[in-house]
Amino acid sequence: MENVHAEMLTLVILIMVAGMLTASRGGLGTWWLRSTFSQMLMDPNQFSEGTMKYIQNRYMVRIGDLHKMYVPICIGRHWFLMVVDMHDRTLVYLDSLKSNDHRASRVALMDNLAKQIQDMVCADKHDKHDVFRANGKKIANIANFGIHEPKTGQQGPFTNDYGVWVCEWMRTSHLWRNYDLQGISESTRMALAVDLVMTEDNPLGIVISRKAVKYWDDQMWEAVTGMPRQHTSGSTSTSI
Repeated sequence: MENVHAEMLTLVILIMVAGMLTASRGGLGTWWLRSTFSQMLMDPNQFSEGTMKYIQNRYMVRIGDLHKMYVPICIGRHWFLMVVDMHDRTLVYLDSLKSNDHRASRVALMDNLAKQIQDMVCADKHDKHDVFRANGKKIANIANFGIHEPKTGQQGPFTNDYGVWVCEWMRTSHLWRNYDLQGISESTRMALAVDLVMTEDNPLGIVISRKAVKYWDDQMWEAVTGMPRQHTSGSTSTSI
């Protein structure tokens, strides 16, 4: 049961990260795709026309303006990241727990997803979504992109940090081109948590911030006075 809860939490956090990055960097020629996107393309039984339309409307810029798309992928309980680089014409394979036994199947899945994305982009439909209209620009065939596997750090063998690695590759993508993330620490997790709380995409951000300030004030009050702080109805905290 604990593993199920951890997997659901990873899924939710990846969805939140995609929303956060779309809200803050959505105009930078990037698709920050929800984790459900690849799941729907991999498994027809999970496909939802309504969900796909929502992703297209919410997370995608016009294909003619696209530079990169970030596609979280899950096999079993393992998450890794595919970056479709439209400029370099590569499928970047980012995996924090590489395995010689599983590499071939993961790369094959990336190739298959690239073909499905290409089919979706080029589908000849009268109701074709606006994001797939190239407006005269020549779009490279994503299905023909080669695999690029940059050198990256690796998580510990007994950790389940793969979801955090995927989030961090996406969250810090503007800082480097080589994707060479060396490791995940407690400060990494805290920075990710703070970003998710404070993003404008989070309607509870202000409420959580106020509660955090109140908690801090109460702790400081008790440290100085030696007594727990008493709150009356409608009162507000005043920092010491």
